[in-house]
Amino acid sequence: DGCTSILDLDYPKGKQLGNAIHEVFEKIDFTKAKMPLEDFQMDSEVNDLIDKTYAKYGLPLKRHPSWHNTTSKFVWHTLNAKLPVIEGSQASGDTFSRRDLSANEHFAEVEFFLEGDLIHANHIPQTGEYFSKGFMDLIFVREINGTKRYAILDWKSDRMDNDDYAKPESLKDKVDCEYAVQRVLYAYCLI
Repeated sequence: DGCTSILDLDYPKGKQLGNAIHEVFEKIDFTKAKMPLEDFQMDSEVNDLIDKTYAKYGLPLKRHPSWHNTTSKFVWHTLNAKLPVIEGSQASGDTFSRRDLSANEHFAEVEFFLEGDLIHANHIPQTGEYFSKGFMDLIFVREINGTKRYAILDWKSDRMDNDDYAKPESLKDKVDCEYAVQRVLYAYCLI
């Protein structure tokens, strides 16, 4: 029962859904996903968070009960998905899940500023003027072989065609094409 099979045909798309799902991931206790899916879906804190967040963004879960089920499955599967452990620039062969990250090992919505020192025709940036500023969705820290390693995670709520999920190169191509600049900018801000 993977994520590609849980999306209802009438499940919402767009900015409101993206904002709602980001906020759920920002506020949820990752370790709750250690419980079985059925228990996770019955958990009152999880249900309350999903209900309140979706209502805040005008997504009517009460009129579409299947959306709640879809959302809780999506969140549970995302928090349980195996991520590669990266050492330097190489995958070590080990994996971990976001559910393994305690509250003091991850930081949501981390603000960043890159001061502008680019000189354009007739414009010299002033103090406090930024080349770029924003928020990184999640920074997490893990200890690997006695060394603290930091990583950046950016939640994406894009929907791809089902056939594209079956081809890992499709997802990699999408990320490389659409998010390469963001990845480099965030990495620069982290160091």
